[in-house]
Amino acid sequence: MRNFTLHKFLAMLLMAVCSATLSVAKNVAKINSTEFATLQEAVNSVAQGKKGYIYILADASFDDLRIEGKQIIINLQNHTVTGNKIDVYGTEGTVTYLKILDSKAKGLSVDKNNNYSVSYTASGTLQLTRSITAYEGAKIMVESGTVVSTTNFAILAYGDVTGQRDVASSIEVIGGYVKAQEGCVSPRGRGASVTVGPTKSNDRKSMPVLESLDNAAVMGNGTYDANKKMGGTSITIQGNSWLIGRIQTPGYAACGIYHPQQGSLSIKYYYGAPNIVAVNGAGIVMRGGTLDYRAGNITATGDANFVGKVGDASAQIGNCGIVYDYDCGYYDTANAKIKITNGYKNTNVVGSKSAIQVFNSKAQDAKQNIANVFDIQGGVFSSDVSAYVNTDDGRETFGHEGTYYVGKFVAQVEGGLKYETALTAINEAPAGSTVVLLKDCSEKGRASEISKKNVTLDLNGKNLIFSSMTVAEGGNLTIKDSGTGGTYNGTGANYSIYVRKGGIFNLESGTLSNSSTVSGTSNVVIQIFGGDAKTPFASTANIKGGKVVSNGTPVFVAYPGATVNVSGGELVGSGLACIAGIGNKGQGGTTINVSGGTLTANAADKASAACGIYHPNEGTLNITGGTINVADGVGVLMRGGEMTMTGGEINATGDATRTGSVGDTNQKIGVSGVIFDRDANYPAVATTSIKIDGEAKVSGAKAAVELINDNNVADAKSAFKLKGGTYSSDISALLDENSVAEEKDGVYVVTTYYAQVGETKYATLQKAADAATAGQTVTVLNDVDMTTDGNLTVNEGKNIVLDMNGHSIKGANADYKNILVSGKLTLKDSKENSTGKIYAETPYQYGVYDKPLVYVGSKGEFVMESGHIYSVIPEKTADNGQFGIGAYDNSKVTINGGTVESGWYAIAGNGSGVQTTTITINGGTLVSTSDYAIYHPQFGTLTINDGAVVYGAAGAIAMKRGNLVVNGGTLTSKGVGDTGNWGDGTGNLKSAALNFCAPYGDVTAIIKGGTITAEGDAVLIDAKPTEGKEVSLAISGGTFSSDVSKYCAAGFTATPNADGTYGITKVGDLSVMVAYDKAYDNVEAGGTVDINMDTVNKILVAKTEVANVTTTLTKTFSSTGWNAFFVPFDFTLTAEMLNDFEFAKLYAVIAENNAPVVNFKTVAANDKISAYSPYLIKAKTAGSHSLNVGAVTYKSNAGEPPYTATIDEIYTFYPVMENTYTAVEKGYYLDSEQNSFVYNKNEKACVPPLRYYMTMWDKNAKDYIVPTSGGASKIKFCVIGEDEPTGITDMVDDAANASGKVYNLQGVVVGNTTEGLPKGVYIKNGRKIIVK
Repeated sequence: MRNFTLHKFLAMLLMAVCSATLSVAKNVAKINSTEFATLQEAVNSVAQGKKGYIYILADASFDDLRIEGKQIIINLQNHTVTGNKIDVYGTEGTVTYLKILDSKAKGLSVDKNNNYSVSYTASGTLQLTRSITAYEGAKIMVESGTVVSTTNFAILAYGDVTGQRDVASSIEVIGGYVKAQEGCVSPRGRGASVTVGPTKSNDRKSMPVLESLDNAAVMGNGTYDANKKMGGTSITIQGNSWLIGRIQTPGYAACGIYHPQQGSLSIKYYYGAPNIVAVNGAGIVMRGGTLDYRAGNITATGDANFVGKVGDASAQIGNCGIVYDYDCGYYDTANAKIKITNGYKNTNVVGSKSAIQVFNSKAQDAKQNIANVFDIQGGVFSSDVSAYVNTDDGRETFGHEGTYYVGKFVAQVEGGLKYETALTAINEAPAGSTVVLLKDCSEKGRASEISKKNVTLDLNGKNLIFSSMTVAEGGNLTIKDSGTGGTYNGTGANYSIYVRKGGIFNLESGTLSNSSTVSGTSNVVIQIFGGDAKTPFASTANIKGGKVVSNGTPVFVAYPGATVNVSGGELVGSGLACIAGIGNKGQGGTTINVSGGTLTANAADKASAACGIYHPNEGTLNITGGTINVADGVGVLMRGGEMTMTGGEINATGDATRTGSVGDTNQKIGVSGVIFDRDANYPAVATTSIKIDGEAKVSGAKAAVELINDNNVADAKSAFKLKGGTYSSDISALLDENSVAEEKDGVYVVTTYYAQVGETKYATLQKAADAATAGQTVTVLNDVDMTTDGNLTVNEGKNIVLDMNGHSIKGANADYKNILVSGKLTLKDSKENSTGKIYAETPYQYGVYDKPLVYVGSKGEFVMESGHIYSVIPEKTADNGQFGIGAYDNSKVTINGGTVESGWYAIAGNGSGVQTTTITINGGTLVSTSDYAIYHPQFGTLTINDGAVVYGAAGAIAMKRGNLVVNGGTLTSKGVGDTGNWGDGTGNLKSAALNFCAPYGDVTAIIKGGTITAEGDAVLIDAKPTEGKEVSLAISGGTFSSDVSKYCAAGFTATPNADGTYGITKVGDLSVMVAYDKAYDNVEAGGTVDINMDTVNKILVAKTEVANVTTTLTKTFSSTGWNAFFVPFDFTLTAEMLNDFEFAKLYAVIAENNAPVVNFKTVAANDKISAYSPYLIKAKTAGSHSLNVGAVTYKSNAGEPPYTATIDEIYTFYPVMENTYTAVEKGYYLDSEQNSFVYNKNEKACVPPLRYYMTMWDKNAKDYIVPTSGGASKIKFCVIGEDEPTGITDMVDDAANASGKVYNLQGVVVGNTTEGLPKGVYIKNGRKIIVK
């Protein structure tokens, strides 16, 4: 038994050993399809001179690995390979290298905010005890993955240590993570090199990270003796790479790069800038060789007081960006060179102690030594480095907010940084800042586009050259010269300054020019382009001062929205014009405003004519000031658009017989002040207009103003409207009949007559009005502008007629710019089909533009027979309203014809003080596009007669005080309709044609006729009138869009018409009126009437009683439940009636279970049904039933409504003779479906005639009891003798259903939708609807 157990044990042991052996033998590497048990085997399988791509399949290990004359690539694939060392030997004539990568690596990052900690989300690792070393020209490459040396240097490259020849052993770390206890990479000996960072554009996204735990990330070796010469190396750090040095050994300092040897160290930008970091140490320590630092960030972080040694020298090195140690005595230290420049990106050197530290105590001439070593041409430093900067070539050190900048600075943001190029200064300048030129500078290329910020460029007496500058959307560029003689010259062929897409350019001082020599250039200095007709851009150039000079065109403007404003300065041109447009279709729509400054134009050559302003396009040219001086050419040449000149001077001097071309060479242009070239074949030429007036002065050697019309276009002369001004030659041939040119002192002065009284003409409208005697007519002869020429005042005692005669008067809603009437003014327009009007264009502004266009006050009288008053502001803004006619201070206004259109009120009074007016509208049209056409807050009388048309977006009349009499006319609340266009509809729902709400005082209104229409109420009075103010309204005639019965005078009522409107009918003295939706019956005493309770809207009883009216009531019952019922007459129940119906009368309120119950008691045959008393009725079968009550006497006076009460509450029952909105009356309607009286807060819920509603009054609170959310009350009802009431069965006929209203079973309208209604049965469109 024991032997068997021992044998079994030995067998199991053997199996375990075999199993372990098989496990060890698992393959770890693969080349192509061949797998290998060890990495050494995989490397050995690669033949000399061949390439082997090795995939690591599993974690592996080795001792020493030798690679010679082969190209080996190891793909770690997230595995870990450990070993002692790897030696790579090159052989002559064969490329030898070792490349480490990990195709699965990802997520390498450096956290600057966490002490520059390094993390790698996924990466394989090659971990060595010692190093990877390249000999005899071999190369070591790291592309990705992690390489670690736990005790030594990670990667070494040896050149020729004898110093005799170049041995190009090299290290390239283009990606991945190299981590070492000592140095990460180290070149040694002549020809050895290190490159850290991407070397090809394909590698631009690579980010190599080198981290030394106890030394330098990159380091050389300072040994130089007979046997070992470790210099002659080359180190390049570039791209977005990280070198991080840390220190663990006490007494020593970390280092990013340690360079003690002879050799070159280059740090530069390549698709990114390097980052060199030392944590408690120096970024770079130079003890030999040359440093060429062009871009990147050098950071020495840690305690500012920290010091330690680097290498075997004794210098105590602090936390400094760059350290030069002359005192170390190394063999090449005296030859060291440190060059720092600002390359593509800034060079930033930061040290918590200082940016640069120098150990130079052993130098014979310390200052000269520093001068020999340092060549700092630029850079950004954390401390003052001026001691190391050579200033002989204009370089300087500039400190700002604790940071120091080195460079040849040419520009500075005022109060901020200095820059080596004006281009950079402008680009970097924050919004609202000023860039000041410090030196003359000529820079190639164009400045970046200035958009979405405002920047000022101060030339400061210096000269700047760019190709061009652009100002675009949201951009605002101002150029000024705070010095003397400052210039900006553009060399671009198209322009020096380009303003587009709504950009704004301002010239305040300085000189701008363009010196392009490109063939065909127009040497445009400022080019302003707008947008297009659909999307214009308000691109703007404001020339306020300075000088714009060009051998061609100083300013060129084109495309819709582009604007040039010249208010000062000087424009000098010798090309097309000082300011020029372009005549092509669609390239106009520009604005040119000249209010000051000087334009000086000279001819480009003998074949050309000079031109001050060339305007061949659509657009406007406004000249209100300034001077245009032209030699041998034309001041302004118009081939399209509108020119208006009211000030300034145009002087065209030279040979009067000389001609030349401007733009279009087909026409020869002479030496004249202003020329209209009607023969020009330009799209906008036919609509050209030239208006000259005021203080304008025009002079020309040939003519002051010239018309070129060789084609004899018939209406060419009509383009000229020369209303004023002074001219060097007689321009009478271009004047109309109401203007004359008179010679005075050798010049011709134009006088234009604007008005005429009798046979006498006057230069101003006011002079004509002053000269007119009582009843005389002042006839307007030309369009008048009261905003510039003064207003029209009709003083007390004056009585004149103003005939517009087809012309317009421009005013403003402001004092002294409108028409003021204190006497009597009658307005008419005798011109047939006139387009003239009195108008304003100024939006409302409180205290400034807030007066009516026609102000009638101080007992003045204004009569309008015809004409047009227009104060609708085109822009749709909150302030687009304005006033037409204002009636104040006991004035009188009569409108017999014409049209008054206003954004706000066409006619308005003033409610302050005691102002009484008399306003009569006999005809004409009054319009408000956003409010009421007439606003009447004052005392006095407003009368509307036949022929008047009054409408507004809100309504026709807002009557706040005084007396209103409407005898006729059309009064409408006319708002936005289905099309969305104003005027297409009939107003907003809550707008009324006549509005008496919120009065300021008592209002009395009598309406005898007219058509009064609104989508809401035709006439509207507050449900709760203003306390202490009374509105008395009596309607006895007219047509209305809604039922106005409650406003009718005694004996009158509103009756429906077939078209849905309501007329006013006088009720007979002995008659009963029964009204439906679109029809009514007027039944006299002794007559017969059938009342359809399903559709009746109103029952009106004239006088006190109407006797002997044979009456039948018809109603549709949807079930056999109880319904509310009353009648305005007495009748006696008969047995025949009780065959079809049952009745119950109000009995008492009884408390049951602490809840009040309204009790009804059934009535029997021969019992009396009393007028205006609350009853219940139900049919014994569903369907339509008629109740013939025989000849009865209708009573008009219901008397006090019946009520019943408990201790705390009163329940009052109000009989309804016309549709009554219960919410307004605080009323509840009967709903037997819920066995209760129900409150419906829907404002459209109503009770029809021959029913009643109930109110609940709280005796203690002395107020109505109304539930806030609607619904059933606590009151129940029952009929004595029945267990419970049955459903109420009111239905409505098809006509009523067509309205879309919702009825409950009592026939009460509860709204237009069942949404939100309590559960129960409802009727809509003739069908039952159950709400659960």
